Amino acid sequence: MKYRISLIVLLLISFIAYSQDKPIKALFVDNFEDIVFVQSAEEKLLEFAQENEFNYLILDNIKEVHSHRFPIDNKMTDGPLVRFITKAKTEYNIQRISVVGLQESDFDPVFEYNNNHTADSNAKIDAIFLLYEFWYSRNTRAESSFCETYLEPNRFPCTRIGGFYFYRMNLRKLRARTKIQKMQLETLAGGVSKEEMQNIAQMADVIHLEYDRANTKKLLKYKPKRLDVILYGNARLDIFPYFRADEKNMKEWLQNHQMEEAYKIWMQQLNDIPKYGPLIKKVKGYSWAYYSDFL
Repeated sequence: MKYRISLIVLLLISFIAYSQDKPIKALFVDNFEDIVFVQSAEEKLLEFAQENEFNYLILDNIKEVHSHRFPIDNKMTDGPLVRFITKAKTEYNIQRISVVGLQESDFDPVFEYNNNHTADSNAKIDAIFLLYEFWYSRNTRAESSFCETYLEPNRFPCTRIGGFYFYRMNLRKLRARTKIQKMQLETLAGGVSKEEMQNIAQMADVIHLEYDRANTKKLLKYKPKRLDVILYGNARLDIFPYFRADEKNMKEWLQNHQMEEAYKIWMQQLNDIPKYGPLIKKVKGYSWAYYSDFL
């Protein structure tokens, strides 16, 4: 009897350890405004996530959902989003839901949505994702849509530094609001400088580090100072390597490889550099973008 109890306890401990060690696998879902409240599109997305063992959805264009599909800040109209999130979490093993925006105001209806569902964890949004790739000139140059829509109205110059200052301002504001809301603040860091990374690491709870390179033999050689900043700054955050499945990046690579391989290669390269040992425990999983690139 004692042997049987001990065996059960051992198996339980092993199961718990396995569950804790299993990485979170995130999927960036583009064009979500065309998916939510369309039963066939929702089921297609959730079945794809389940079949490919994604347990975390990062939903883009939440502003478009709120502005052009249905208001999400009112319990009388937010039913389609409630039903989608609840179904994802209770029927398709989705553990976390995050929504994407470009500036603080994009998330105003998200915070109100969560306030309306404090008693139902299955309906709540777990994190917000500030996504502004200011390191690409197309997102900061004069006469671009980003310049005219975001930078100029907020009196920031349409330059790389202006884009970063705009991004940093919004990150700082959202840091305070997410603490109050008990939500996580996520962001993406690609071609950033050491100084920019220092600012990001101080404010974000989760950083997705861009490694969308077809040459997987040298993944960690892309912008290594990002990891150095996290390491030497003792930043308290979670790390997700981020890969892209589009034509310009890893779509061709995926024809002969599984998604998990990119993560395993990255982890092996991280393990091979002794100084990065303390970062291993900060790596919680990995992320792939975008859903439409897999279809």
